[in-house]
Amino acid sequence: NKVYKSSGTYNDTLVNAAGCDSVITTFLVIGDTTLPTVLTKNATLYLDQTGSAIISSFNIDDGSSDNCGIFSYRLSDPNFDCSDVGANTIYLIVTDVNGNIDSASAIVTVQDTFTPIVVTQSLTISLDSNGNASITSTNVDNGSTDNCNIATRTLSKSSFDCADIGINTVYLIVTDVNGNVDSASTEITVQDTLKPIVISQTVTISIDSNGNANTTVSDVDNGSNDNCSIATRTLSKSSFDCFEVGSNSIFLVVTDVNGNKDSTSATIIVQDT
Repeated sequence: NKVYKSSGTYNDTLVNAAGCDSVITTFLVIGDTTLPTVLTKNATLYLDQTGSAIISSFNIDDGSSDNCGIFSYRLSDPNFDCSDVGANTIYLIVTDVNGNIDSASAIVTVQDTFTPIVVTQSLTISLDSNGNASITSTNVDNGSTDNCNIATRTLSKSSFDCADIGINTVYLIVTDVNGNVDSASTEITVQDTLKPIVISQTVTISIDSNGNANTTVSDVDNGSNDNCSIATRTLSKSSFDCFEVGSNSIFLVVTDVNGNKDSTSATIIVQDT
């Protein structure tokens, strides 16, 4: 009863019952059938600015071993991208020097911590006839990007009126699909380019005992208006005398609070009664 501990050629002498002996040559191959012991640990992986990440088997291995020796380690999936954000099950596959293979699973949690890159552009907008103007995030965005994808773009202010004439600081707020948020400011210049709507009416006035007659803006104006508000109303002529008895053409000039000006004619009928 011999014990062979290694592969090789062995000669054994056998003696039979009659006392005859013979030599038997044995070619013995001793194999390793013990699988590696695969030990894993979970890992957290962060996407880079391109939305990609690579993990190594050394990040997952937690002290795997083999009775003879380990030849190689490999992962079932070492590459990750934006579609893998969250928990992923992968396998560490270990092969020993004699070709025995075993594996064990691990959880790789992929995270995206990069905030969007927010790029804005300034705008000049004009109030409408109602004194209002609005913008959208598309108007302000000038090519914002993210390593994964952008979910929403919002503005800190999108509606403007006469109180906002001039330069306004507005923020474009960008949120990516993984909840990362960043913002950037821009300048929105609000202007009022609409002239007042000037409405006049015919006025009849009478010469007084001194030969004079006067009219006022209130007499001539018949409901002039502006998308914001009117600053001044003036008449090109408001005083008359005997030489102007009859029909006279004057102008009602209206200027709004933003310097826009327009005028219209009015007829002043001067009479001596």
